[in-house]
Amino acid sequence: MKWYNWITTIFDPEEFVCLGVCTPEILQAKVQCKDVYTQEAQKIFPIDNHSWITLNPFKPYSTRSNDNVAAYRNFLIEFDEVPLEVQEKLIEESGIPYTSQVFSGNKSYHFAVSLEEPLQDLDLWKSLWRKIYTALPDMDSKSDRPCAFMRTCWGLNYKTGTQQQLVKLGQRVPNKLFYEWASKYSEREIKTEKDLFEATDSTSVANNVGMSAWTAVFLETGKLMQVDQGQCSRHDSLRNVLLDLKKASFKLDDAVESVIRWESQYNQYQERQITREEIYRLAEWIY
Repeated sequence: MKWYNWITTIFDPEEFVCLGVCTPEILQAKVQCKDVYTQEAQKIFPIDNHSWITLNPFKPYSTRSNDNVAAYRNFLIEFDEVPLEVQEKLIEESGIPYTSQVFSGNKSYHFAVSLEEPLQDLDLWKSLWRKIYTALPDMDSKSDRPCAFMRTCWGLNYKTGTQQQLVKLGQRVPNKLFYEWASKYSEREIKTEKDLFEATDSTSVANNVGMSAWTAVFLETGKLMQVDQGQCSRHDSLRNVLLDLKKASFKLDDAVESVIRWESQYNQYQERQITREEIYRLAEWIY
């Protein structure tokens, strides 16, 4: 019954969730979903081998999107490029209070933070997510969506053939406790949801100067968010970063150095590194 204790800790009775299954036959296909109420878990899940479940509950019979999230309660922490034993050490060193730890059946743990009280809206959820990402910059940044999938504690990882398992299960995290932890990564103390809103409004560079969220996160953490920037060319992306830095009143030389760091990470997925001279010429043109 560990699976039942887990799902009823993460979700409330009668909340609507989306499940996904990935079998060898559809391993390359988009994850398929079906919707169930968690109050039916005892009847459905023992005979169901879904590997994925949505991080947060949804409005009944809606589609999986941030706009359809019914309660902004849960956060996912996952590390794809860090050894398992190091993942646990990073969590421990950060001091972050969390609710559960699930082994993915492959190379990562899925740590879930489930708050006692849902946050008011998506903006507050994202603000708190940024505090988590600042504390744990090696985590997978694709968890920045409240509609993301996380691994179930009963499914099978079909890439490895290994069963996913529940490692630890605690309780929901009191909001006050989590705000106190998040205060370490904010310019102002966070005790209530109102404080979180004010911290978002006043300390977020992105909010103050219209900076792209992924540029703001890069400046705070030194890590690139794994987000889809559409059809932007590489030079367009660099130009957008420079424009953001100019809005934030960066001096030209400081902006160039920041973009060189940005480019060195972006270049991991490209054939040719853009030179310092090219970046400087682009910066001079913008400035």
